[in-house]
Amino acid sequence: MKLLSPGQEDFSLPVLAATADTLTRHFHAEFMHAFQSRRESDTQQRVYHAIVLTGQKTGAPPETVAKTLVDSGLRAGKESFPQAFVSAIENSKPAPSWNIAGLTPQQAELVAQWKENAPPPQKRPARQPPRRRRHRA
Repeated sequence: MKLLSPGQEDFSLPVLAATADTLTRHFHAEFMHAFQSRRESDTQQRVYHAIVLTGQKTGAPPETVAKTLVDSGLRAGKESFPQAFVSAIENSKPAPSWNIAGLTPQQAELVAQWKENAPPPQKRPARQPPRRRRHRA
């Protein structure tokens, strides 16, 4: 499900697969409840707080919750995820399917979305030398 909020980049909520395991189902239910109960207008904040709250309620690290939800289809901007999760998947390389510790296709898709939606780098203005003060005698 793709949603588009005014002034926000697009995001999609996770979809629970029929073959999802118990932990994924539990994370999904807690996340959706937390997401719907948040009243911020900023979607990225709602997603971030829902991930953190899901981690607190389930006793799992927020990074584990984020990974599970991304694998279920959650897509949002970098600001929506815990920093440790963002760093981990940005620094990972796609791996063969037999390597369970490698970057999943869903995580690679999320990183590609972040790169696509990233604002162009801004040029920094030239630094002006400090002005010297004249001392009056």
